[in-house]
Amino acid sequence: MSSKRHLRRKLENTCKRKKPYPTLAIALDNRRYLIERHPAAIKLSAYHCDFCGRYHLGHPNHKIIQSIRARREGV
Repeated sequence: MSSKRHLRRKLENTCKRKKPYPTLAIALDNRRYLIERHPAAIKLSAYHCDFCGRYHLGHPNHKIIQSIRARREGV
């Protein structure tokens, strides 16, 4: 079991370099802005952070990619 100290450090390090967004809409607006400036940002997705409770932009994990593919094939 993790100590409180370990969890606090994990929280600090997890969100330290990421820009937090208070709402999903704001995060998606910033994603659109980044795509206009840098086309490679098309790979970014917005996600809710379990540690700080805000939204961040990042690369989707394997589970998200699988669910997107499954939805596309089901259509």
